[in-house]
Amino acid sequence: MREEIKKSNQTKDKSQKVMYSGNVRLKMENAEDHIQINRFCETLKILSNMSVVSINWSEKEGLTINISLKQQIPLEDILMLLPMIDKVYKKKKDIIVVLNCYSPEAILPTLTNPEDGILAV
Repeated sequence: MREEIKKSNQTKDKSQKVMYSGNVRLKMENAEDHIQINRFCETLKILSNMSVVSINWSEKEGLTINISLKQQIPLEDILMLLPMIDKVYKKKKDIIVVLNCYSPEAILPTLTNPEDGILAV
């Protein structure tokens, strides 16, 4: 999928927000499991002016989520407001999303004592 990123202002002023519109590819890093990814995608679907186009995985690219933005938005800033997000940054043409390993979405039960099968969160 071809990425179409439009920047509203080409100034080097750091206070200017980078605005995105059209098709954008999010590369996911540090995802704990499919449940965490599903919750992230469900959250994206709730956000206005945004729709999830596809979710893909390959050995070369890893996990990518292609989204479509209906109008210009400060996507990186919006993503950073989500509690499940640890970091968001741009790398070449992609937006890298690092999910928070310590968010409730990522916590899975573990055995505290394998012999008695007691679970802890």
